[in-house]
Amino acid sequence: MIKSDEAFLTAVQPNYFVAGVQSRINPETGKIECLVFEYTEDGRTSLKFPGGTNRLSKMPLVFRTNESPVDTLRREWNKEVGQTMCGCNATHALYDKGGGHQQIYILLEESDATGVLRTVPMTDTEPGRSAEHLGPPKWMALDDLLLRKGSEYYLHRSHHQALNDLQPTIEAMMVPAKEAWSQRRSAKPVVVRMLSVQFTSGITGSRAGWNGTFRRIEQVPSEVRSLRKLLLKAAS
Repeated sequence: MIKSDEAFLTAVQPNYFVAGVQSRINPETGKIECLVFEYTEDGRTSLKFPGGTNRLSKMPLVFRTNESPVDTLRREWNKEVGQTMCGCNATHALYDKGGGHQQIYILLEESDATGVLRTVPMTDTEPGRSAEHLGPPKWMALDDLLLRKGSEYYLHRSHHQALNDLQPTIEAMMVPAKEAWSQRRSAKPVVVRMLSVQFTSGITGSRAGWNGTFRRIEQVPSEVRSLRKLLLKAAS
């Protein structure tokens, strides 16, 4: 179920798993990508979105009573991704898994987190569970993540369902970024012809005692007049 409910995400919930589905436009290909990592537990490896539960331990079953889904995601994002989560979208996918347990997948954009992505593998442990081995986070094309076959590691089943349900919303959310990318790619580059002109001491415009190369721009379009100023300043 796709919902947009800020009050739910910021209120304490009893028993849940929450993950962040962060999207961006690849600067080279223009394709939509999502942030995932390889997750290995009990010898089985799949791809997952960053996230975790509000559970303190599985045996005995103990939950945090002072965290909302957003609080949990912020904590887990910092641990698993290495970044600080500073925002998110109120839109999320919500699934009732029975026994009072819920799964929540919150949409994020690239600008919703700051800092550097974790670059080394890590191991996560929780009382009552096997160790979880997490590879470094990486960007992968949304279309590739939706494939269930043809790759060694594929998106975990429940995460795949969430991404499939969220796909139309993600594509709509990425429209402004996609349009900005298209405009940058279609913009014609300014061709600037550079001439090397040798100056020696005594020539008007040169600095006393300086003998070097000054890059002069000819037929400068209005768009790069500021570049002429920078070059003149560098040579003075």
